[in-house]
Amino acid sequence: AYNNAQFQSISQQIFKANQVITKTVAVVDATKSIISRQESYLFTQDESFLAGYDDLKGQVSQDIADLFSLTENNGAQTSRLTEFQDSYLELIQRMDEQRRRIENGDTSITNLDLNIDEDLNRTLTAILAAENEKLNGRILSLASLQNKLLAGVIIGVLLTGFIIGALNYYLYKLRDE
Repeated sequence: AYNNAQFQSISQQIFKANQVITKTVAVVDATKSIISRQESYLFTQDESFLAGYDDLKGQVSQDIADLFSLTENNGAQTSRLTEFQDSYLELIQRMDEQRRRIENGDTSITNLDLNIDEDLNRTLTAILAAENEKLNGRILSLASLQNKLLAGVIIGVLLTGFIIGALNYYLYKLRDE
């Protein structure tokens, strides 16, 4: 009943869940770096903190697109990802607006003053929790499949041994007659 195709299917599902987790962690790290760079810039108005800021925004956008591709068959994950993307884009929009205001001489901005950070963390945590749950379930399925196959092999070996023993006994009896 179980075959190599089932092993491959479960293995691919495990690999895909791992990719989602890896990409989500990359988004978390890059988003934290973007926020940290912006906060440092707002506090010091030192443009060196913005080095790589646009590259990081591009990387997060690409990682989000990759996550959408990886989760396209999972409505709940896609919904969480859409929620994250909306919050992320709002965050970027506010950060860019604050940056423009500073560049135009407004020195009253000294922090991000955003509540979006909590929404981002909550949404990404939900994505990671769901993928970890799926990953654990798939690993258990794979282990169960391996145990069933191992049991089948052991039964096959025992049955083969019994048949060979019975055949030898039958041949031994025929020889004695």
